[in-house]
Amino acid sequence: MSVSTDLSIIESFKQEAREKGIIHVTMGGVAERCGYARQTIYYHFRGTMDLIRWILLNENGDLTYDSLEKNRWKNEMYRLLTTLKNNDWLFTQIYESKMWNEFRDMLIRIVSVNVVQPFFLTCSDYGSAKSRENISRIITFAFAGQTIDWIRKGFEEPPIELMRDLDRLCGAAMYKLIEDFLIFRPRETAVEYN
Repeated sequence: MSVSTDLSIIESFKQEAREKGIIHVTMGGVAERCGYARQTIYYHFRGTMDLIRWILLNENGDLTYDSLEKNRWKNEMYRLLTTLKNNDWLFTQIYESKMWNEFRDMLIRIVSVNVVQPFFLTCSDYGSAKSRENISRIITFAFAGQTIDWIRKGFEEPPIELMRDLDRLCGAAMYKLIEDFLIFRPRETAVEYN
């Protein structure tokens, strides 16, 4: 499918969600609204969560918070926050629905892959794989947790304010903290039990 087809499907999905509520959206309704066969919709999008994932990963793709390539994670996080805010009506419905747990898990995966992994690429390569995995998980839940709390509170602050807080948190001191954690973490020792 072309990008214009994707956009047409996404726009129809949003219109259906606005008019009927997210839990009443069907792929058949989306297909009818955009004039495509239902099989065409399913060919590209497996269901409602796939449409939501597309929105999170593709909207505001050209948005930039920081022009330095090493700070790609900042652009990804800012783009994600802006997409959530621009579609707050949709994500508020999701928060209030039975879809919330599945959405929350998807959001955590997106933050891990699109924000935390690029963030870690800017850190020195110290420590064991297990240590790096542990600190990566901590940072993922910090970023995702703040985002989830922001959704829960009704998107009170503009995305730029949240991003500035994250930027301050992840300044030079955070890089130093991660390096210290990975370098100076005591080696695991075997413990014998009698």
